Amino acid sequence: MTNTAHAIGLFHGQTITSNTATQIVNGLAPRTDLHLDQVADPTRYDAVGQTITYTYDVTNSGNVDISAPITVTDDRAGTVSIQSSGYP
Repeated sequence: MTNTAHAIGLFHGQTITSNTATQIVNGLAPRTDLHLDQVADPTRYDAVGQTITYTYDVTNSGNVDISAPITVTDDRAGTVSIQSSGYP
């Protein structure tokens, strides 16, 4: 991205204009990076049929927005859609 700017002021009623300053800022290459954390509650079970709740936390560690739908595929629960808290 290129940005240019200049300044203007007055001296005894006369307009004074500065030089034009230019800055070029290079963007980073797009990088996608999803990271998944999973927590089980409880972490140990002691009876057949006991309910175990899994919580998923998906973090976008890349530098681009990843849009919904975001899903997690679990070998026990199948594919689960998750709610996004949005782009920070």
